[in-house]
Amino acid sequence: MNREEKNQQTKRRIMESALAEFSQKGYGASSVNTICAAQNISKGIIYHYFKTKDDLYLACVEECFQLLI
Repeated sequence: MNREEKNQQTKRRIMESALAEFSQKGYGASSVNTICAAQNISKGIIYHYFKTKDDLYLACVEECFQLLI
């Protein structure tokens, strides 16, 4: 597996965990710590791909809209 594939796989794991967390608890009650724990991902990795919790949430919303289209 090359680096690009590994990066995509890691980002996918983050998104899956975040989508589950946001859909269950909503934005306000969601925790980056819980998102990390669900996939055994460090906070540093999440913040490598997404600068803030807001950015992660917006990426999840965008993905949901893309699936609807």
